[in-house]
Amino acid sequence: PGAPLPSAFVASGVHQPRAFATFNSPNEFAAFMAVTMGLILIPRVVKMPSLLRVTLAVIVALALLLSYSRSGLLSAVVIVGVGLWPSREWIRTLPGMARDAVAWTRQHVQTVAVHAVPVVAGLVIAGLVLATSGGGEFVGKTVGGQDASADNRPASVSQGFKQIGANPLGVG
Repeated sequence: PGAPLPSAFVASGVHQPRAFATFNSPNEFAAFMAVTMGLILIPRVVKMPSLLRVTLAVIVALALLLSYSRSGLLSAVVIVGVGLWPSREWIRTLPGMARDAVAWTRQHVQTVAVHAVPVVAGLVIAGLVLATSGGGEFVGKTVGGQDASADNRPASVSQGFKQIGANPLGVG
């Protein structure tokens, strides 16, 4: 208690610790959240009511955001993208579905409003978190290629490949 957190639990420029729950690090937590996001959003994997699906997706997305894990966010995008790939025929029908959706929305305004509540609440919470924690600056630097921790990655990867090349069967 009272000791500073290890650097793995703090994102540069963010004024709050990264979420990690009961995992060893925020990146492990984010990887678990990425798989969870896939289970929630990929059709026909887990059967659940649509309102529950939307609410859980918002909660998991907020957990991913609070982990400030670039690898976790990228993993979630890849997992959901690969999981949705078999549904690509369905995706091609979206323009026609959009026209039908407008008519459906007019008939089911209450259902749409109920499903919009967790999404809007999640966006508000995410905005508040990013605005008050300095997370917006973190995201901006990461997207803009100005993040200090990302600058050191190519040298680390290069050193790792040199070590593998010099000791292909391992060290020791």
